[in-house]
Amino acid sequence: MEPYQKLHRFDLERKTTVTCLSFSVAGEYLAIGTQDNSVEIWDCGSGDLLHRIETDQPVTALTWDLHHFSRLFVGYSNGIVVFMDKFQNPGRQVLTGIEGPPVKRLTSSISKRYLGIIVGPEVHLARELDQGDYMSTVLFPRPKPQTGESDVNDLVEPRDLHLTKEDTQAIVSYSKHGIVCWDIRTAIQLWHIPPTQISGAISSSALAPSGRSLIVSNVATGLELFSLEQLRREKTYPLPPSHTGQFAGMAIFLRNGEAIGSGSDDAGLRVWRTNTAETSQILTHAGSMTQELSSVVIGDIELVAAAVNSESPMVYIWKARIDKSLYGLVLRRTSRIRQRLSSRASLVVVALVLSGMVGVFATWVVGPKSAGGAALDTARYSHNKLDVIVQWLSYIAIRVYQSLSNYLRQRFLTWLGVPPEYFATIGEARPLITPEDSNSTTASTEAAEQLLQTLVGSVIPSSPSTVQGTLDATCTIAPSIAPSAPH
Repeated sequence: MEPYQKLHRFDLERKTTVTCLSFSVAGEYLAIGTQDNSVEIWDCGSGDLLHRIETDQPVTALTWDLHHFSRLFVGYSNGIVVFMDKFQNPGRQVLTGIEGPPVKRLTSSISKRYLGIIVGPEVHLARELDQGDYMSTVLFPRPKPQTGESDVNDLVEPRDLHLTKEDTQAIVSYSKHGIVCWDIRTAIQLWHIPPTQISGAISSSALAPSGRSLIVSNVATGLELFSLEQLRREKTYPLPPSHTGQFAGMAIFLRNGEAIGSGSDDAGLRVWRTNTAETSQILTHAGSMTQELSSVVIGDIELVAAAVNSESPMVYIWKARIDKSLYGLVLRRTSRIRQRLSSRASLVVVALVLSGMVGVFATWVVGPKSAGGAALDTARYSHNKLDVIVQWLSYIAIRVYQSLSNYLRQRFLTWLGVPPEYFATIGEARPLITPEDSNSTTASTEAAEQLLQTLVGSVIPSSPSTVQGTLDATCTIAPSIAPSAPH
């Protein structure tokens, strides 16, 4: 695992407190919200300050739009949320219907363009309207207490909001009400990790890139990792003895979930290994307390930002190269399986898989060319079986195509107003000339014979036998090429 290296240090000109950080989608900019009514936009490449946006209220939350890359959502201490395009202020207000308590957290989704908002005790989901405005469309209710809990009168304090990749569920961590998963469409509570399973009051949380686990930072013990499939605690990440127990730093996932970063009060950003709960690196800085964190992945480079609140507020940026190779991808995909197996069992499984792949390769490639006897027979047998499977798949595909074609044809004829009796037998075998068509066919044959006699007699004199032979051939061919008329 390549260590993080310090890239930039942003020194804020004003003596203020950094309240929130957010990287842009492409990692070009870092937005910094402060308590002195300003938002600063810094260039992550050159390390220069690009914009300072003055606001009317202290900034308490920031997030970038994942669809409009130059759009920034800003939450204020009075409960108002606005969005700014191309760093232009004043921005347009998000319609939430609530003002007063501060905005604690903002998050943007990918697929359905939700904007998650935590404002005071309420959790909202806003959506973009056709006119370009945003309006709150979902308000999650108060979490239901578990059996035996008597916290009905306690103040509800949501801390963090996470949306799944499909935007079907919202996972909310509450300070004293545990972790709750809500159905976005119905606003129904799906599952609940009660506060009795958590060591202390939740300060912040982060959802793993896989969506299967959640890291929680609490005031009492530090960090705890919860499995969202089994709804139980998996690991704890103890803080050093120098921890005072009065500060709970923010926690984020790093290196595609292989590491965890947490702020602390011992002058450093601590990086943990997710699987072993060991400290892999401490990113030191000149301040005394690391509070706000943010990260972004650009290709195979990851950037991490940490806000240090001291007499001279500053923001540090570190970078590291993460493993984006195929080998690293396979390791990440199989990490959960390897965790459940012992080292010896893992070696046995890997050996069986490799031997099976070698056997298949020898049977299909080497066997028919150079090997003889049983290998050649096995290869022929497997090829014959494959041919039968392909034939069956082709037959099924043809039948599905015919059924779909007949269905679409009937729907189209119905839309045109054609009587149902016309296409009731579409797809069934029919004779070229039905008994009902015999009378009309005889009449048509007689009319054609008279017309042909007239034409032939007027153009070329012929014997009666020649004309009769021509008529017989015409009458034989005509019914076979003429479509049967509906009745």
